[in-house]
Amino acid sequence: MPDAHARALAEWTALLDDFERAVQSDEFAEWRPARHPLPAELAPRARRILAAQHRRVAELTRERDEAAAHLSALRLVPAAPAEHPAYIDLAG
Repeated sequence: MPDAHARALAEWTALLDDFERAVQSDEFAEWRPARHPLPAELAPRARRILAAQHRRVAELTRERDEAAAHLSALRLVPAAPAEHPAYIDLAG
């Protein structure tokens, strides 16, 4: 039977693999809490993955805000045809 360190290493390696794959593919990785503490030798990898997750959250937030701005602009366009041509100022 493997010792506690080997079990923790295997468990955390699998968790970090899942998180890394999720960040790279934009797929959902279900959180399942680890039963063992993070082995010290995996801490640098865990920090890199966490930083990548934070960057991706920031990107998704920017994309969401941009989409919201586009939707807001579209709501300003009249639904019924106007009697006169309507122009949208894309530059301003």
